[in-house]
Amino acid sequence: MKKLTALFILLSCPPIWAQTSRASLSGNVTDPSGAIVVTAKVQLTNVDQNVVRNTDVNSSGVYQFDAVDPGNYKLKVTANGFSVYETRTFLLTGAQVATIDPRLEVGAASTIIEVAADAVLLQTEAPARGGTIAPTQATQLPIASRNPVSLALTLPGVSTSRGGFGQSTFVVNGGRGRSNNFMLDGTENNDISVAGQAFEVTNTDAVREVSVQTSNFDAEFGRAGGAVVNTITKSGSNAFHGTAGYLAESTRLNAITNQEALNADVAKRGHPLPGTEQWFSGTLGGRIIKDKTFFFVAHQDRRQLSSSTVSRTTVSAAGRAKLRSLFAAGVNKNVDNYLTAIGSNLATTQFSNVDLGSGRGLLETGTVVRAYAQSLRNPQTLFKIDHTFNDRNFLMGRYAFDQSTSPSGGALTFDGFDTGNRVRNQNAMLSYTRIISPTITNELRLPYNRITLQFPNDAVNPAALTLPSVTIQGFAAVGVASNIPQGRIANNYGIQDSVSIIRGTHSFRMGADVLAQRAVQAAPFAVRGALTYNSSTGSTSWANYIDDFGGSGGNASRDFGSPKYYPSLVRTALFGQDRWRVSDALTLTLGLRYESFGLPMNSIRTPAYAGLF
Repeated sequence: MKKLTALFILLSCPPIWAQTSRASLSGNVTDPSGAIVVTAKVQLTNVDQNVVRNTDVNSSGVYQFDAVDPGNYKLKVTANGFSVYETRTFLLTGAQVATIDPRLEVGAASTIIEVAADAVLLQTEAPARGGTIAPTQATQLPIASRNPVSLALTLPGVSTSRGGFGQSTFVVNGGRGRSNNFMLDGTENNDISVAGQAFEVTNTDAVREVSVQTSNFDAEFGRAGGAVVNTITKSGSNAFHGTAGYLAESTRLNAITNQEALNADVAKRGHPLPGTEQWFSGTLGGRIIKDKTFFFVAHQDRRQLSSSTVSRTTVSAAGRAKLRSLFAAGVNKNVDNYLTAIGSNLATTQFSNVDLGSGRGLLETGTVVRAYAQSLRNPQTLFKIDHTFNDRNFLMGRYAFDQSTSPSGGALTFDGFDTGNRVRNQNAMLSYTRIISPTITNELRLPYNRITLQFPNDAVNPAALTLPSVTIQGFAAVGVASNIPQGRIANNYGIQDSVSIIRGTHSFRMGADVLAQRAVQAAPFAVRGALTYNSSTGSTSWANYIDDFGGSGGNASRDFGSPKYYPSLVRTALFGQDRWRVSDALTLTLGLRYESFGLPMNSIRTPAYAGLF
């Protein structure tokens, strides 16, 4: 009968999908003989915010608190005829399923028995594997990327993706970097195209923790077969607290790389070209209304001013003179275009000769290591509000903004043909938690995020708008890369609702998550065309280029139409789970999950260009 009742409850509850960034705390309240105490009242207090939640044990002596924000807590249990049971401060982390089983002692209610939380706080009901990146790790360990998610590499089963696809992702248990599900405060934070993280919180003082589940996680977590990685941001408290940080890096003390050593300016200086990178950061959190409303704000500004180098294979000064002696300006269009494109970037080292064929002699070529200005401006802001209406109703809102612009972060060729990139991410969420009864908790989330990534053709040389990308076999291409411009904009609208229900020793959790994605992408598109000149029998690639002959395998290509397509879809996930605590030593979990990722649809029924994906 109990099993039939459990099944009925599971099927009759509203669907939800939590992907929670919060914890769950439960346990059995017993007397010294091990008998359950059904009259016990349980109180959970957030030490930092003094927010109090109350509940009663059920007929099986079980209590449970769901949707508990990560933080420091105390647990208090009272019952007639027993002394007060109270723990010392303990920590709850994101996605943690914790257990405290209070054993009450017979005595007066005025007597308080304080228990060390470390001795009673267990996680015996969930077999999930992984770990939690704590604030001390995020702020004190050296992280080259300033992204605390990178510390997941310190966990068992996690290794670098070794250059695979994905933005700041990694390999978990041998899976692809694309197989991970990244979240920000429990909501969608995945790059829709190359995978990995969309919004990277690099202000480590703004991160409460990073929860990483690598296997055996509950049915409420899904979307991918790899890890579930949840970055949880900080909240305010009754006490005002803040941080200020400044980090500066300089190339002055760096070693000279092999490539930089080939640059004449670097060789003359005896150390790398000048460059600085500065990070200004700060946070502030506190109360707006004591014990009720709390705020947290964080801002960071990253500024980079430096010179970098890039190696290119091209003609030398003697080679250019040779070409001009053979072809005056206006005689050979290909030679004119090439010399115009490379400008003053002439080979200065690693010389060799190429036969120009037809009795035209040899062309001196080599390597030029050119310096270019490398600048970056990257402001990042986060704002969060938590409000407690009463011990049954809680509201949270959070907005995060990140933007970076780099005038030389796109494709690099020769002076005047470098292109930049622009990134702009926004992530917002509104969360409402309602304690319907001591045994029912509902959590509603309304997330939204917008991803903007652009690689425009913003080269300063006017010829960049019309000159095709030209590749001479064995030499660096000239002109802007044929896959520029490109980019994508994605708007993700979501709704998540979660319900937790306690019936006897059963803990039911079920839910649904609906994500509507509206996007526009500009695929790599050779709008200016691409030309490739290869060598052929008895003729070098340079000889063929001068004669405008493609050679063996040479080709000319150009795309027509529009590069834009609109991969809009609706993604739906449903799950239901029953965690049954059979005894103190045995917990059984049964879960079922269904996911439908939808079919991306183009707004044009028969597009002129279908894209690459």
